[in-house]
Amino acid sequence: MKNIKYIITRFSVLFLFLMHWGCENSLVEMNENPSAVTSIDDKFLFTSAVKSTIEESPGSYDLRMGSQYSHMYVSPSLGRQADRYEDYNDAVYNSTLTGKFTGPIKYINEIILLNEDEDGNPVNEVKLALVNILGVCNFARLTDLYGSIPYSEGGWGRKNILYPAYDSQEFIYNDMLDKLKNSIDVLKTANAEDAYPDFDPLYENDLTKWVRFANSLRLRLAMRSRFVDPSNSAEVISECLSEPLIETNEQNAQLEHEDGDIEELNNPWYNLYTVKEKWKMGELFVDWLKTTNDPRLPIFVEVNQDGEYYGIKNGLTDLDHGNAFSQSKYCYPAEALYAKDRPSYFLCADEVAFLKAEAALIGLGSGDANEFYQEGIQKAMEKWNVPEDQITAFLTDEAEASLSGSDEEKLEQISTQVWIALIPNFAEIFSNMRRTDYPVITQRGEDMAQGVTEGYFPKRLIYGTDELITNAENVANAIAQQGENKITTALWWDVD
Repeated sequence: MKNIKYIITRFSVLFLFLMHWGCENSLVEMNENPSAVTSIDDKFLFTSAVKSTIEESPGSYDLRMGSQYSHMYVSPSLGRQADRYEDYNDAVYNSTLTGKFTGPIKYINEIILLNEDEDGNPVNEVKLALVNILGVCNFARLTDLYGSIPYSEGGWGRKNILYPAYDSQEFIYNDMLDKLKNSIDVLKTANAEDAYPDFDPLYENDLTKWVRFANSLRLRLAMRSRFVDPSNSAEVISECLSEPLIETNEQNAQLEHEDGDIEELNNPWYNLYTVKEKWKMGELFVDWLKTTNDPRLPIFVEVNQDGEYYGIKNGLTDLDHGNAFSQSKYCYPAEALYAKDRPSYFLCADEVAFLKAEAALIGLGSGDANEFYQEGIQKAMEKWNVPEDQITAFLTDEAEASLSGSDEEKLEQISTQVWIALIPNFAEIFSNMRRTDYPVITQRGEDMAQGVTEGYFPKRLIYGTDELITNAENVANAIAQQGENKITTALWWDVD
């Protein structure tokens, strides 16, 4: 019943918000409307902001691009451009960027306005701390996909900023890390009654869990930037490891779904798979689970008619892809990946354990890297309801369950397990693959689709025509600073 209340609340506020405020499909949005609603209870906005942040629709970027860049899924048709490493559908580039500003960032900014006085001073620091955490969630995803984005001025049409400037990814990262630290400091001593009792669909107003979430998110970001900014990242990583983190699956940042007939309560992947498109599993992912005897194989992959597991190679030419996809040999995803009641995962205990393993490996954290590594595997398997005896057997018997070799080989093991654990959070998988270069995605041969990258793994999403036309000067400045508007241009933190 609690989920139903949140859903009803969300769509009620969306109806009022969109009817009386309005928006455009661009970052140049939200002009003042003399007949608009000028005030709304921010608790409704908060519920919508949380749900639209954690439960983002996977229908554009995640399905079409992220899943195939991750080498986990293969699309039958609609996402073929991405799998061929071509410039993808302009509408996806546009919607992936602008969707954040017409959705969660709009709600977050309105909450900020409602909790500041006329001079911009905080009226309720607890609420501002919570929405700043949500803001970082959304801006981190955008900057990790595009690089430079409208950050300081993004989504502030209500302040009459119609053509927002683009900030560099370096600036954005430093500011996000500071925002999270400030939010943590506020929430550690906050009164929960000053937050959102009965309107928090993520942690039911448990501020201690919000602290764990914010600190874990800060650790993720600091680790992501450690190669390009080792000194500052090392300091932040050490700070994070000294504070509470997400340690159990009960503390995960995830939203639950229900196995019923109300579509809004279902896992959004369910409708995509059962109604719109039935993708198949990628060869790299299936083969890795098979060769390591990973007990998650039957949870993620449906056996073919012969009771076997085979995936399709990502990056095939159209002819080879057509021939392969029609064969019954190649497997579809198992139901767990698109089940109606599968939660939407944003940041979980398994990822945090792997981050702690990496930190210990490079000498930034106390504890044993291998113990954290095995903890991450266990938490990841428990999250998908792998039987305890199978988890124990894997950790005891399989070589892949223990770190071995050089530090670089150990990092490869950790990163590969992160790759598996994060499914289907493909935005994060794509980011971690670019950061660590694991699992290794080699340059494609001439017999495969090479797209616009000469067969090399893509580096980012490009700015779509919506921004190139409506915010031309600021986008041009961003491109001049960051590099060409191509999927081969590496982001600030993506260094060799």
